[in-house]
Amino acid sequence: MSLEDTTTTKKTNVINLKKQCDHLNEKITDIQDITKERWDNIDKVIDIFKTGIILLIALNLIILFFVLFL
Repeated sequence: MSLEDTTTTKKTNVINLKKQCDHLNEKITDIQDITKERWDNIDKVIDIFKTGIILLIALNLIILFFVLFL
């Protein structure tokens, strides 16, 4: 194997590694986007539960008011 062959092989390997790194970076970005979307959805569900709990407490207070004062 000559020096030129070795150099060409190393350059090819470097190019292939760069392609693989770019591909992996794209996959990582996709996974990060999906994870962010899922956490956003979880936050929405938590907000809905908080609102529901607040409404239930308000309803209980209204019922308590009517029971005690009417």
